[in-house]
Amino acid sequence: MSKYFLLTLLCARILSAGTSAAITSISIETKQNGYMVTLSSTAPVAPENLTSWYAPATGWFYISILHASADSAQLSSKDTKFPIMEIQASTEDSSAQIAIKSARYIEQSEFYYSDEPPEVLASLRFPVMDLISEKDEGDLIVSDKKPVSRNVMLLRKGLYFAGVSLTVAGIIDQDHDEGSGWELPAGAGIILGTWIWEKFGD
Repeated sequence: MSKYFLLTLLCARILSAGTSAAITSISIETKQNGYMVTLSSTAPVAPENLTSWYAPATGWFYISILHASADSAQLSSKDTKFPIMEIQASTEDSSAQIAIKSARYIEQSEFYYSDEPPEVLASLRFPVMDLISEKDEGDLIVSDKKPVSRNVMLLRKGLYFAGVSLTVAGIIDQDHDEGSGWELPAGAGIILGTWIWEKFGD
């Protein structure tokens, strides 16, 4: 009796190990700090059956799921939006192979698993330093209720400084010489032009 029980248990384990989950759809949401990838399947995916790796030289992020298949036609034809460049899917050696090409560097990845509904959620994160530099570049400064970039503000300050310097130099030249030089009108023109740009420019 025990032999039949052990044989039945062994067959059940073999059949359960061969159970295949079909990856039916993929969705990718771009966040400020990375991507949120959702893989929908017909059955729950065991964490030990999933492996992933990233190839920085090509930008491809690979997900391999053992005892699973992927709908290559549906997943590979999915429209992508920058910075996602391309999605490829295939089934090889009883494993689902999913590849995501990203235009941005992926520094970290973390996976979450759901049984109901059966899904795999992947959090793919960008480098922290990239996010800090983007925030600095995207900072806006309000001038007269008009949002302008930091670079524009620095340019205007530089023009004001140049205009004042030329104006002062022109006034000093007038005090020493009878004739008027080019510095005073040039400086006044730069100041006036910069002021008009600040008040009425885009």
